[in-house]
Parts: sequence; structure tokens; C-alpha cells
Amino acid sequence: MKRSLLAFAFLFLIAGIAPADDKKEDWKIIFDGKSLDGWKINENKESWKLENGALVANGNRSHAFYVGDDKPFKNFELEVECQTKKGSNGGIFFHTKYQDSGWPIRDTSPR
Repeated sequence: MKRSLLAFAFLFLIAGIAPADDKKEDWKIIFDGKSLDGWKINENKESWKLENGALVANGNRSHAFYVGDDKPFKNFELEVECQTKKGSNGGIFFHTKYQDSGWPIRDTSPR
């Protein structure tokens, strides 16, 4: 079943991850606002675009998976600046691995 993202303007302006005990300067930037380096889009790739330094989704179901680090993040803080519009459908999934289609499935492999 294809589900529309309904005028989903989900903008990742800044996305960073740090271990929960670390200071701000130890953060790892996972989206630079300039490219999709470290990210892999599944299904409807045309649903995503870079616009004014933001990752924007608008269209049929598709997910952007962070694949820039082969080690899973553990005990971390995630900081995201985002904007949605009325009727949007979006979210952030944790502990998932890239998959070609469907809704992300939680990775239960040992860490």
C-alpha cells in the first residue's frame, strides 16, 4: 500500500548526534545541509530534495536512512531542527537498517 506524505514539508535543517555524557563540541553532524552524503533513500527517491540547506520530503512514502556510520549509535542525544505543515505525516526512526521498501523495521541484532 502506498501512502502519500500529504504535503509533507519535513525539513532537516540540522541533525546531530552525541553520546549522552558528552559536550556539544563532541557532536557528530549527520546532515550537512549541502548533500545527501551518509544518507540512502528507499522507494520513491523523487519524494526527497535538498532545498535551501534543508532535506525536504513531499510525495509518496519514502524513507531517508542514515548509513554514514556502520556502528549503531548507543546512549545518544539527537538534536533536529524541523518544520512540518498541517496534514503532514513523518517521523524519526531509531535502530533501523536500510531496507528497499516498506516501513522501517527495528534492528534487533546484538549490539
